[in-house]
Amino acid sequence: MDALEGLSAFGIGGIVIADHETDSWVKQSEFPKLLDIAVNDLGVTYIDTARGYDLAEATIGTWFKSQPNPLREKIKIGTKVSISRLKHADDLNSHFAASLSTSLQALGLKSVALHAPNPIQSRSPCRMSSIF
Repeated sequence: MDALEGLSAFGIGGIVIADHETDSWVKQSEFPKLLDIAVNDLGVTYIDTARGYDLAEATIGTWFKSQPNPLREKIKIGTKVSISRLKHADDLNSHFAASLSTSLQALGLKSVALHAPNPIQSRSPCRMSSIF
């Protein structure tokens, strides 16, 4: 089966913050409603998150577990790991493994469809050219 089969052209994701915070990101209590609209009304089948998106992984995981099994089978979840703080490319494998383990625990999943690096900031001591 093709990994992209059944994947929607658009996905949903974002930074999720605690309800009491005053930042302009999505509040934790509002995000499940947005996921419902995206998946049930708009046909989205890809949910994107990242370790650095505050409460997003835990919120997505809780929402995902509450969905009926046929719907869960259609949805693909991807998460990202920041590598901007890595000092050496040699640390990449262990950093990815630790990040994936933490993400899976937060999401309450055994696997994800995608685990990728988040874009590297220009100030990062670890450049893509030093990794590949």
